[in-house]
Amino acid sequence: MSCYPWRYYLLVGFGLLGWDAQAFWSATPQDMRLAYEAYLACRGGAAASATPLTRQELRQLMEKQHKARNDDRNS
Repeated sequence: MSCYPWRYYLLVGFGLLGWDAQAFWSATPQDMRLAYEAYLACRGGAAASATPLTRQELRQLMEKQHKARNDDRNS
């Protein structure tokens, strides 16, 4: 087995990005990186180098999500 992170690329390509086999095997590593970055950007994510949330930021995000769920249930 090589040192290439195949498992990671398979999980990202097939799992997160939903690529079929033809799209996955014809993609270059740069294609994969750019697609993954676009995936994160579209979902409000950030690059792996971003600083993690503080406890307060996490708590605020959880409260916001909880409020949104309750609003959806009540409408």
